[in-house]
Amino acid sequence: MIRPLFAGMFAACLQTAPAQHKPADLPDNYRDIQIYATSVPSDNGIGLTIHLRNRGDRALQARLNLDANEAAGFPGITSEMVLLAGTTTRWDVSGVPPPGLQREILHGNVWFGETRARELFIALQRIGNVVKAVGTHAPRVRIELVAVGPFVEHTFNQAKEQAQKALATALNQ
Repeated sequence: MIRPLFAGMFAACLQTAPAQHKPADLPDNYRDIQIYATSVPSDNGIGLTIHLRNRGDRALQARLNLDANEAAGFPGITSEMVLLAGTTTRWDVSGVPPPGLQREILHGNVWFGETRARELFIALQRIGNVVKAVGTHAPRVRIELVAVGPFVEHTFNQAKEQAQKALATALNQ
């Protein structure tokens, strides 16, 4: 008796929740965009390459930024690019980490059109004499939906905490 009652209440709730529409400049699916970073030692520091793979069916206008991080030796930098469907686009960034750097996390954001869609975290760690990128995390950020029903719950702070924990775990391995 309880099961049919619960199912009926659940169905009624679904019917009363308004439709949600995300901004049109976002990828159709979250997994359409893959982001990761690689690194190589450069003459006087580290060269980072951020790879953006668009697995979707349409081109996307993107803007990436990395905040300045003096402890890691990276200036703040922003770049705009078009991510063509089915291709990988590279963004090359360089920095000069100080000799005492052991671990540091670079922070930035990924925008599609005028919508801030993801945060960007890149973990750096000294391995031997070389500083390398050892982890990349790009969780979604809270996006204001056009019509938000009472059952939509945004977990921006939870996602940020998970990202920080994941990078801290990766750095401690």
